[in-house]
Amino acid sequence: MTRRVKAVFTAQILAREVTASGVEYYVEASDGSNVAVFPASAPAKPISLVTYTTGSASVPASPDSLSAKDQLLSWSPSTAAFWYRIYRSDRAGFEAGPDTLLTYVAAGTTSFHDNGFDLAGRKLTGLWYYRVAAVDKNDRESAPTKAAAVTR
Repeated sequence: MTRRVKAVFTAQILAREVTASGVEYYVEASDGSNVAVFPASAPAKPISLVTYTTGSASVPASPDSLSAKDQLLSWSPSTAAFWYRIYRSDRAGFEAGPDTLLTYVAAGTTSFHDNGFDLAGRKLTGLWYYRVAAVDKNDRESAPTKAAAVTR
């Protein structure tokens, strides 16, 4: 797990790790003195994750031509997009994933202006990179765009 900010952590379970029988899991955390679990009934009753099929349709096409001008991100729409996920990092070659997810916007949206603060409310400074991916109504995600840089 990766800490995003304060008590917010992210984890990614790869699709290839989830079999037809699903996955059972729980989270255990400690500050060195105290131990907590989620859900509270764990490990006796963990959380379950099961798979289902959404048909044979492919993922939506990636949005085209992500660009940044005056701290405004813009991109060309993607076919079959239900929404767009926007990712942000301070590294140019970053991977889009739970650790870098910033927000999402509705399918009709083709621009985004970041508020300029991190998730802890601190002002961003320096060079930041953004990527956008299209997501269909079945949560299938396109490959993300190439990164666009914004100077803050």
